Amino acid sequence: MLDAMNGQSKWSLRIFVAEVLSKRWMETLIPWVVFVVVAAITVSIIPGYLEPENLATTLRQFGEFAFVGLAMGIVLIGGGVDLSVGALFALINLLALYLFYITGLNSFAIVGVCLVAGAVLGAVNGFLVGILRARSFLTTMATLIIGFATVRLLLEKYGVAIASSGNVDPVWDYIGYGSVLGIPFNILVFAGTCIAGHLLITRSKYGWRLTSVGAGRRAARHAGVPIRTVVFVSYVVSGILCAIGAIFYAARLNSAGSDTGVGWEILALTAVVLGGVSLSGGKGSTGRIALGIVTIMIVTNTLVRVGVTGGGSSFFLGLLLLLAVAADVKWLKHVWKVVDLFYTVPTAVRFSNEVETDFRKETVFRPNNALMGIMKVGFHGRDFTGQEDFIMDDRQLRLVAPEDVAIDDQQRVYTGTSTGLIMRYSGPALHDREVFCRTGGQVRGLAFDKGGNLIVCVAGIGLMSVAPDASMKRLADETPRTVGRVKDDSRLLMLDDLDIAEDGMIYFTEGSTRYNMDEWLLDSIEARPNGRILSYDPKTGKTRTMLNGIVHPGGICIERGGQSFLYSETWLCRISRYYFAGPKAGRKEVVVDDLPGYPDNINPSSDGGFWVAMVAMRTKVSDIAMRMPSFRKRMTRRLPVDNWLLPNFNAGCIVKLSKDGQPVETLWDLGGTKQAYSTITSAVEDRGHLYVGGIFNVRIGRVDLPSANTSWTAHSERWGGME
Repeated sequence: MLDAMNGQSKWSLRIFVAEVLSKRWMETLIPWVVFVVVAAITVSIIPGYLEPENLATTLRQFGEFAFVGLAMGIVLIGGGVDLSVGALFALINLLALYLFYITGLNSFAIVGVCLVAGAVLGAVNGFLVGILRARSFLTTMATLIIGFATVRLLLEKYGVAIASSGNVDPVWDYIGYGSVLGIPFNILVFAGTCIAGHLLITRSKYGWRLTSVGAGRRAARHAGVPIRTVVFVSYVVSGILCAIGAIFYAARLNSAGSDTGVGWEILALTAVVLGGVSLSGGKGSTGRIALGIVTIMIVTNTLVRVGVTGGGSSFFLGLLLLLAVAADVKWLKHVWKVVDLFYTVPTAVRFSNEVETDFRKETVFRPNNALMGIMKVGFHGRDFTGQEDFIMDDRQLRLVAPEDVAIDDQQRVYTGTSTGLIMRYSGPALHDREVFCRTGGQVRGLAFDKGGNLIVCVAGIGLMSVAPDASMKRLADETPRTVGRVKDDSRLLMLDDLDIAEDGMIYFTEGSTRYNMDEWLLDSIEARPNGRILSYDPKTGKTRTMLNGIVHPGGICIERGGQSFLYSETWLCRISRYYFAGPKAGRKEVVVDDLPGYPDNINPSSDGGFWVAMVAMRTKVSDIAMRMPSFRKRMTRRLPVDNWLLPNFNAGCIVKLSKDGQPVETLWDLGGTKQAYSTITSAVEDRGHLYVGGIFNVRIGRVDLPSANTSWTAHSERWGGME
């Protein structure tokens, strides 16, 4: 029996801190701190700053600039820069005033014409930078110069006429001064634009492409992203956003000046960088942009009210930008070091009995060579005699990491690989091989349902169903998120084993909700209850978590009678039972404790018992290490992974359990030769044979069981034959 403290403490302050710091919204910690500090200082030194009337006036004045900042941010996320936003803003402002006062066009038509003009001007930048692949900095600087020069020339010709016109339109006045429930109309439009932009960036194909181009153009090109089109569209969007801001500005002030938009490109760049948008591209959101814009709005307004203008204001803004960027860069650089330092938190596991695997003692766990020299299925390469054995011409057909095995009613053997294939072997001695299907992920547990569909656990993808004709359908890839959990555990990541009840309900395991498939060794070091058991109901199509907080549930097997299942708790070296139906429904109990190794998949045997695969074997040294969490933590921090002190992964072992769950027999391969079967993860009995799979193996082993029922199959016992 395990010590009461073993592996049962799921909550940890260090884990909580690490999971909080690893959240994406923590990347904006520095911008939020700057915003809070700036807001607090402003409120303390300016009386009545938070009064509704003052806030409405301030928001209305800076609402137009908010669109310019958003335009700059969109281009920055795509890896470019648009220094012409101020000039474009000034041009559209002058165009709107000309259309309203000189041509007398109605307000709705003005809005449409200005938006089209903004898109066209943005397309000029997009064509030069995106299509012709000119440098964005120099190109937009040139269009900035041309834009402001054009504004000055047009003002000389139309400035007086615009200023002397008396055209009036209530719609135009509402655009400039309207409000809804006291909130300025332009701010409401900006909020809606931010929401639409967020959906565009995070939920649309274009948004994903924009982020990928900003993160790395070479990688995006190799992934087939149309880079030129993506960049072109980003500048068109920038032009439209500048046009929206210019329309509100023109309707509010109804005048044009040579200084309109001057310096706004620097102010916009300061705002978006202050909000946490990366200058190198690929990182940012409309929420971050809005945060930076509000911060700059408060700072600028405060400086004006306290009498700091001109050079002093620019100096202060530049200094604030330098400090914020420096702090943000340092934070983003070191936060993941802090997460890495805190994230893995081992716990103590104390086994009450020492491992008894002595050759000299007549025990159930006495080592033997029962797995030596057994038949190899799907082997690619040369055996220990140097003779070729099942050499395959196609390298893609190599059997790599056959974690689990399933056998259909035609005695064909199925197994998955770490490369995403499901292989099928048939014919005499199972020499015939073929790719049954390609899943796209690491194939783990396999089982046939009553209709002959192969149900598969694919790590990182989800629970899948493969029909007899090899067509695939994803059944589940997420489950309701655990209430109160900091880390989002709704996605199914480290799926492992599954079994199917007589009513069609699928029960499957997830080894860890904190680590991905390639990090399973860290989960073994931690030995915390990070795993869970889930169920999928094919009638409703819903997935739910049945048992949470389990120490790496590697295998699962429904017991005869259909009211409970056995599941392995791998890092605790024990097997437990859970009743999901009947009078004991909801009860958990330990079936067998202190196994000689770390159990993985569990499968039924023909005599009513169970076969348990051991992925690794206990040693006295590894048992001592499991009692010392601080030692294991230091080991992961100071040594490369290939030097970690781990259990014995070189020896293979399968434990046979009786009907009541007691060990009655073991099959060993002590390793040391090229034909050794180590890291055994599955042992499936079928027609007098035991098929052995393992994650570090390159073939399936087949063991003859002289005393087994040669007509028994797990499928026939469960379903009574294929339908």
